[in-house]
Amino acid sequence: MSGYRTIHREQVSSESAPLWQVQSTTTVSSLQQQQQIHQSNGGSSWRIWTASGDGKVYSYQVQEKKVDSTKKDDELNAASMILVPTHALLGPTQTMAPMKTALGCTQVSIQRNYVGEDTAAGDYCIASMELSGRVRVWTIHQDLDKSNKSPPPPQDSESPKMEQIVSDHEFHVPSSSGTTLTICPPQLFGHGNVMVAVGCVDDGSIQLVSTGIVTPQCTKEPDPPGQILQSWGGGAVPTRMAWHPTECQLAVGRMDGAVDLYAGGTDEYSSTNNHPNGRRLHRLHHHSSPVRAVAFTPDGQILLTGSDEGMLCVWDVNRRNGPALVHHVVLAHTSWILDVTTIDKRRFVTSGADQQIHVWSLGQGYAPLHTFHCDSIPWTIHANGTNERLVIGTDHGWLQVSSLDA
Repeated sequence: MSGYRTIHREQVSSESAPLWQVQSTTTVSSLQQQQQIHQSNGGSSWRIWTASGDGKVYSYQVQEKKVDSTKKDDELNAASMILVPTHALLGPTQTMAPMKTALGCTQVSIQRNYVGEDTAAGDYCIASMELSGRVRVWTIHQDLDKSNKSPPPPQDSESPKMEQIVSDHEFHVPSSSGTTLTICPPQLFGHGNVMVAVGCVDDGSIQLVSTGIVTPQCTKEPDPPGQILQSWGGGAVPTRMAWHPTECQLAVGRMDGAVDLYAGGTDEYSSTNNHPNGRRLHRLHHHSSPVRAVAFTPDGQILLTGSDEGMLCVWDVNRRNGPALVHHVVLAHTSWILDVTTIDKRRFVTSGADQQIHVWSLGQGYAPLHTFHCDSIPWTIHANGTNERLVIGTDHGWLQVSSLDA
């Protein structure tokens, strides 16, 4: 039997508020600890984070039991997984009461605030964005889930009891598109300010903005939150951004179908330095409509892009003479390609406004390996490569978790 199957589906958003972006993380400070816990208790635990249309960020702990494939009655199904809401991330003036805002919280980005060899160490640095350009930043201790103890799931008659965490900083980015934000990975930028990259509508530039937080090893005071430290490039309005996994490079999809590749420096950032702006390495042309899906493979050799005409492009960005288009699917989806996420260096997943989610493999031609179907539009997806799970968020507030076991 195929390992591609839906194992959990739940409406988590109040008043059917859309889920505009989902992210997933492991729940311990190192991958080695995660493997030890998995072996000791026979199951696994990880987290889902959502940017919700009600203007808030929510965190859910996912508890899974270990399935023994050698036992006939031990199957991967809905009973194998429990989703426990644990945290609500709020702004200084926000409450848990329902709020009606334009789109609400459109973006959530998560990085570890750490510079070193262990990519799973360091406190969580979380940033969100609203359509108005308001950015909120939180820091959560890395020991959030270090204990093996998991919160009990609420009973059917109980309302979820979530811990409320108020943002450390809140600021507004002028001329922001309100829909493109990503944290600049400290692992790539080195010691100094932790920044967010924000797409702007006036000139199409990418503004690198101080969060008011610095890396733990930095000896200087952080720049004020909201201060623009760098400005990269320009062009049509940015629609999606993705960082290279190992190099200080940023891929930017744009409204006119162009895809830009930028390279930045790794110098220590402070208000006393002359910050070198990122330089554009390449501009890729093949799409003719907005590029809303951009992702690098984990080894950084392939860039995946998808656009509103339903076209999927595969770029080899590791060639000496510059990036080359090595494969494309003209009609990967019959409508907009909304998101793309990688499982490993060969497999990746796309979601479309046609309410379909395709699993692909590099070099496997023009047909997907598997297709999931949704009752509503899967606006956002994120693959957790550690335990081969796909998280799906829809425009009607549903969270869906699917298995990606090959």
